[in-house]
Amino acid sequence: MKRGSTVILSLLMAKFKAARGRKKVDARPPQAISCVVLILAGMVLVMVFLFEVMKHANG
Repeated sequence: MKRGSTVILSLLMAKFKAARGRKKVDARPPQAISCVVLILAGMVLVMVFLFEVMKHANG
């Protein structure tokens, strides 16, 4: 290539910007809240069950 064509090529390429990725969406989807509520409700039910078992254990 000649020097002139290299200069023209570099001038043309200078107009374009590098492609950027899409913006990241929230890390946690909204369904995570319902999952946490379900897990906490399960833990409460297990604790109530164990409480009732221990309350009637002696007698």
